[in-house]
Amino acid sequence: MQNRAAALPRTCVGCHQSDDPHGGKLGTECSTCHGATEWPETAFDHVKASGFALSGAHESLQCTTCHENGVEAPLGRECASCHDADPHRGQLGTTCEQCHADTAWLMPIRFDHGLASFPLLGKHSSLACTDCHASTAFHDAGAACSECHVAQDPHQGTFTNTCATCHNPTGWDAWRFDHDRQTQFALTGAHRDVGCAACHRRPLDAMSAAPDDCVSCHRRDDPHSGQFGADCGSCHSSDSFTELRGR
Repeated sequence: MQNRAAALPRTCVGCHQSDDPHGGKLGTECSTCHGATEWPETAFDHVKASGFALSGAHESLQCTTCHENGVEAPLGRECASCHDADPHRGQLGTTCEQCHADTAWLMPIRFDHGLASFPLLGKHSSLACTDCHASTAFHDAGAACSECHVAQDPHQGTFTNTCATCHNPTGWDAWRFDHDRQTQFALTGAHRDVGCAACHRRPLDAMSAAPDDCVSCHRRDDPHSGQFGADCGSCHSSDSFTELRGR
């Protein structure tokens, strides 16, 4: 007579393989985690077994979410090992935890823009990230003023893109420029009341290379038609053309 008891399997999977919700990915030693009383009751310490604490949003994940290829397949410990869809295109490295928490990717975000190469000063400090960063590849945003404000440039590129020479982040109208000290052409007499655009009709590099004699700007105003040369200052002052020296 055949011994039926001897033919019965003695391992969990021998009877419960078809009930395995892990599909065999976590091995065959069910007793490592489960007891014989209830399957949902587990006694598995992930930190002790792997050295990787399941904190934040990781805690509620199913085992197979990370262990897709079984527990024997090696898993990296960096965020990019599982979260390879990097919206920053590798610009910010692989240490996601410098800015992100494991509770959620977007909340909270720990990032101090003041420690970056472009600190947010003045009105920049109240802007939303998306006002400057069209995408999450943050380094794609340029640092020059003209990268964001070229459409707002009332000078139409005449003064190049070095806006900080005159302006500051507090406001466009809060500008300061000392023509006498910052250029080689001091504004004396009537020149002080002239608007910038009256003289700067050409790009700044062209103006810088232009001669600084009177006829460079006032040739059309010369009633002498050039007969007395280009040095108008020998007779006239910068206060008024009608005032002559020695009269």
